Amino acid sequence: MSGLVSLFSQCCRRPLLCAVVVLGSSGSALASSTTACCTAPSSYCADVSPLSGADVLVNKEHASSKILGCWKDEDQGAVVEVTQKNGVFVGRLISTPHREVKLGIAIFRGLKFDAAENRWVGRVYAPRRDSTYNATFQVKGNILKMKVTFGLLWKNVKWYQVS
Repeated sequence: MSGLVSLFSQCCRRPLLCAVVVLGSSGSALASSTTACCTAPSSYCADVSPLSGADVLVNKEHASSKILGCWKDEDQGAVVEVTQKNGVFVGRLISTPHREVKLGIAIFRGLKFDAAENRWVGRVYAPRRDSTYNATFQVKGNILKMKVTFGLLWKNVKWYQVS
């Protein structure tokens, strides 16, 4: 079980019922289930670490915060800074080689984290085309993979984390 950080269990008051969540090194849930795993006496179950809703929320927030920071576009050399407010992420342009594009404009708009898919879903604004498109974002290490869809077509763009 490489990458296993924690195994949280909580035995319910009903006998023979146990909820299990396995967290990976990134803090995201690798697996969860409710199963008949607590067949030992209740004193054994009392020794198991409890899992609260706060633990799940913290780990979801940890996973969703991976997108925060500055990202440089592999093609154009633009730099976007992603911030969060009230669970919604926005990426504002802080550097661009194109003089006609205003700095500070929101390029990534209304991004919300989808924990089930481990990705952000929102829209991306293309200022030189004055158009907004649906997009999904995934962080893999120091790479932000953006998939922009327009009609039946799509384009993948990689952004690299800037320190």
